[in-house]
Amino acid sequence: MAPFQILPVENTQWDRDQVAKTLITAMYPDAYYRAIYPSLSLEDLIRYASLRLGANFQNPKAWFLKVVESSAEGSASAGRNIISYARYLLPLSVLAKLEKEFPKRELDEEEKERYERDAEEGSDAEGMPRGINAALLDVVGPVMAEAREAFHVGGREGMSEFFFLYPS
Repeated sequence: MAPFQILPVENTQWDRDQVAKTLITAMYPDAYYRAIYPSLSLEDLIRYASLRLGANFQNPKAWFLKVVESSAEGSASAGRNIISYARYLLPLSVLAKLEKEFPKRELDEEEKERYERDAEEGSDAEGMPRGINAALLDVVGPVMAEAREAFHVGGREGMSEFFFLYPS
């Protein structure tokens, strides 16, 4: 058996927590990231990220993949550890093919409402991630928007926007 598996992310509490841990732990040592979130601990950043992920995973234009350790004998949780995560923004034609092979579970109204409440709890009054240094993003945001727009010129719609590896 291969030591790792690549699977679609499921919108479950387990995946939300594990992806948040992978995302934040990978970025936390970076000085720029720490400047964006100057007042939050690692634990708070992971908790708030997990709260926002439920709504993020419902983005109809995105596809989310995880790399998990393969199962090991003797441990129920072995094989469930997410060690990498990627979010792809893809052309609708590609998404349609992926949905046929790996259909996303439809959420019921109660789940949708819960994910919205969670996203609000993980965000500030302006809808930004809780604890974020908005002044710094005001400087960098337009540059990032311009880069994304340039990428999409000429019909290039697919890109891996995030790719994070859990540091060992």
